[in-house]
Amino acid sequence: MKTQYKLLLSLILGICLISLAYAEVQNLGTFEVDSCIDLKQTCSNCSYVNLTSIVSPKSNYIFNGTINMQKNGANYNRTFCKSSDIGTWIYCTEGDLDGTAESRCVNFEVTPSGSANNLGFYFIFLLISAGVIILGFTLLDPYITLLGTIGFYFMGIYVLKYGINGIRDLSVTLPISIIMLGIAAYISIKTVIEIIADNYN
Repeated sequence: MKTQYKLLLSLILGICLISLAYAEVQNLGTFEVDSCIDLKQTCSNCSYVNLTSIVSPKSNYIFNGTINMQKNGANYNRTFCKSSDIGTWIYCTEGDLDGTAESRCVNFEVTPSGSANNLGFYFIFLLISAGVIILGFTLLDPYITLLGTIGFYFMGIYVLKYGINGIRDLSVTLPISIIMLGIAAYISIKTVIEIIADNYN
């Protein structure tokens, strides 16, 4: 039991250290997939700021060159409308801060819903679906059980298409979605077979 607590403490400490290591990178925020995003940079002593690169979560350069950003006082911006990949995006700018060229990079998150973390939604939805399935088993009502499996089908397809916020690795999200779809298929097929068997006996 003490080994589990040590492992949990090490995991929490590791997550904290990773978040501290990335604390120096500016974060623009979280946005919905396929939405237009205002890429921003602030520089009070710059006569210009150029957008120099945009990197997708798949580490592909969406843009690599020089585009002038629109100036509004000390604020510079450029609208970006190709946020089709879910995950962490990075864009870099270059400005003449006090006459010296200086580069800065900013990241932003793209999620299916535009919210920073919707793991609570996943858990609540799955708990409700599991609760309905258990209620169907308790009441010996196969139709309620089938109704509960719809939630598992929905979540399995949703995770398959959009992933899970915070877990962007396909080797993790794909098995999770397949497990959810498998559970839903097993319970619903077994329930339908029992309904058919009861109706013909």
